[in-house]
Amino acid sequence: MSGYALELDLGSAAAWMGRAEGGVSLRVKRGEIHAVLTNSADETAALTEILTGQRRHVQGEFRVDGNEAKIRSPRDALMLGIGAVYRQDGLADALTLLDHYRLAPGVPRGKKQARATAEAAAEKYGLKVEWTIPAAELSAVERFRGELLRALAEDIDILILEEPADRLPPLEMEKLLPLLRRFTEENKTVLLITRRMETAKTASACTDLTGSRGTDEGALPPLEKRKIAAGSVALEARHLTLEKWGREEPILRAVSLEARAGEVTAVLGLPGSGLEALAAVLAGLEKASGRLRLNGKEITTMTAKERLRAGIALAPGPDMGYGLAGKATLPENMALHHYRSAAFQESGFLKKGEMRAYADQALERQGTDPKGDASAAGDSTRAEKQRFVLARETEENPEVLIALKPTEGLNRAEARDIHNRLLTVRNNRRSVLLLTEDLREAMTVGDRILVLCQGAVTGEFEPSWTTERELGLYMAGDRQQGREEPFDEEE
Repeated sequence: MSGYALELDLGSAAAWMGRAEGGVSLRVKRGEIHAVLTNSADETAALTEILTGQRRHVQGEFRVDGNEAKIRSPRDALMLGIGAVYRQDGLADALTLLDHYRLAPGVPRGKKQARATAEAAAEKYGLKVEWTIPAAELSAVERFRGELLRALAEDIDILILEEPADRLPPLEMEKLLPLLRRFTEENKTVLLITRRMETAKTASACTDLTGSRGTDEGALPPLEKRKIAAGSVALEARHLTLEKWGREEPILRAVSLEARAGEVTAVLGLPGSGLEALAAVLAGLEKASGRLRLNGKEITTMTAKERLRAGIALAPGPDMGYGLAGKATLPENMALHHYRSAAFQESGFLKKGEMRAYADQALERQGTDPKGDASAAGDSTRAEKQRFVLARETEENPEVLIALKPTEGLNRAEARDIHNRLLTVRNNRRSVLLLTEDLREAMTVGDRILVLCQGAVTGEFEPSWTTERELGLYMAGDRQQGREEPFDEEE
């Protein structure tokens, strides 16, 4: 029997998400924690999909335990002993973790027997799980644990974790490692597929698909974060509460915050913490109870269009799905806020020449290369889309720019470019509200950090007076300001 649990050769660049620099070769030994370092979330997702049978018609060679294999569906992958926990949450909100666990083959169908099996697995791997609470009411960490135990219940030999640090705070990542080592002690294999160098360093072996790109901090452009004094409060939110039909707990729970001119206010949270809902409420896309003021003026009852005109701009990240109209051209997207004006339409027909000229001038002012009239927004790369969305929103010269997960899925060089664009807005004495799941992004770019956990603000910090470990405790809901013991970095 081969010493390799998994071997993969993708000779065709076309099979690797349009990867321009050759194919991919991967050798993973049995009984090890092996990391694959990628350039971006797109590459991470592509490799995960290939190995779990979600991407078909891929030309390449696969071997599992030395035997040639074909992975054409998730069922094929499961039959070969390959399971995964994905970057995107895969739980149904209305079901409990026990309901999900009972769906695994081999798990007893009776509730009592299934509960006993599930609790034995949780105890074996040292995980604390709430089995009978609907997934919608669980924290991001608890949901991840449930998905992990569900994957292990498949009796797999190869466990794939796609970007686990996107779903877990640093302290939970530390707790995950002993579990993974326990799994490999059974002569099984863990494959960490990640774009994060810090995650890759936790593995015993690594395949680097990045070359030298994005791994050296010194090779990146400098972060243009000048020291400037924060100005007056630009945006003030008080007791924002958002409830949804069918949910017992509010999505947002009495959220209060202030965003000041000349400052980046970072709101940091795990997936499911309420970042998307907060952005929607502030921009006027969702109605919530509470009060909002912009430069001291009441805007609570304003519509989304009225808030945009008043000075609140929303720049959703490339994964949000609503920043651009994918089938429209880039000039048409650039004029999105003004397409009804006489400058861009007449008798119901768009003036595409005027749109193109406007887009070229606006993009040049914002330091973004125009792509031409024929380019559809959906054909752009993830980084190009985000640069374009930021250019469109900052062209409005807003008082407050809300950036919702602006670098999600980007590599480090692309993320640095986006960070500098946000800092340009801040350096021009405007307010930036950065809503992010990336802890290091919040600490690097933010002037202040608010932590959001399950819809509530659990703490407020200055980056220079806190640590990633401490912030991770607040992100997971283990601590809350006003109720916590003094923090000990060594605990």
